[in-house]
Amino acid sequence: MKKLIICICFFSGMSFIYSQPAFFFHNKNIKEWYITAKKEKLQEEINKIITISEFEKLLTANKVNKESLFNLFNFVDFDQNGLNDLLFQGKIGNKNYVILFKKKSNEEYTIVFNQTGEILQANSPFQDLPLAFTIWDPNCCGKKVSTITHWTCKIKNGIGYYERQEQSLLYLNTFLPTVSETIKLQHFTIKNNVAKLRLSPRWDDESLIEGINAWRGNHVSFHPLGATGTMYYSLTDKENNTWCFVKINTGQSFPTKSDRFKLSQEIDNCEDYSYYGWIHIDNLTFINP
Repeated sequence: MKKLIICICFFSGMSFIYSQPAFFFHNKNIKEWYITAKKEKLQEEINKIITISEFEKLLTANKVNKESLFNLFNFVDFDQNGLNDLLFQGKIGNKNYVILFKKKSNEEYTIVFNQTGEILQANSPFQDLPLAFTIWDPNCCGKKVSTITHWTCKIKNGIGYYERQEQSLLYLNTFLPTVSETIKLQHFTIKNNVAKLRLSPRWDDESLIEGINAWRGNHVSFHPLGATGTMYYSLTDKENNTWCFVKINTGQSFPTKSDRFKLSQEIDNCEDYSYYGWIHIDNLTFINP
């Protein structure tokens, strides 16, 4: 009981969530892209895309009845060309999917985007820009690593397609702070020879983290002098230690060590991703805007 009380006191004033990254707030803008239409018209268009080979194989592999998915579709005009495209958001089998079907001038559809996960953020259609969004793909099925990816729509020769702009990793059981939409981001560099990115805002180099590639301590990776990143949130604990929830850049210029993301073998080319976690403020030099 004593340990439980200490834990509650330590994290008082903070909100944590595991199923969804609260630090990437849901801005709900995706709903502003929805185009209202009669149910019969929507079903008529959905019936056109059900037979697209890529989508049909996905449904067949997961033994999904197509009629059960009808309420997961919405009309959108993702490239703002005046044609009603179709957006699918929902679960197929045991995974969530985001799939965009582009309507062509001949009334047929083609898939322009197909990824697992759910939309956390989107831009507003009133900005006169194509639909861009951030997708959260949580770990499941025994895996340790979740991904957060930002996608933007490019238009070339009148054809819209999606490019990955930024991608980040989050390790299982990382404590996630609730961050408001008005947060002021702070950029930093690592000022020490080595900085430990941790699962939680506390010193712990002894606890055994169970599972494949078990290790001691709550660190997930070591980062070198000069590595850059962004701070989203900070807190000061009862011992007056200040901890920062950050996104830190990796890559050939800032090679990591003792890297649990790499040891998980779940992600190819971890160097192409940034990492989320907690770092003690003594490791950081903040960059003035």
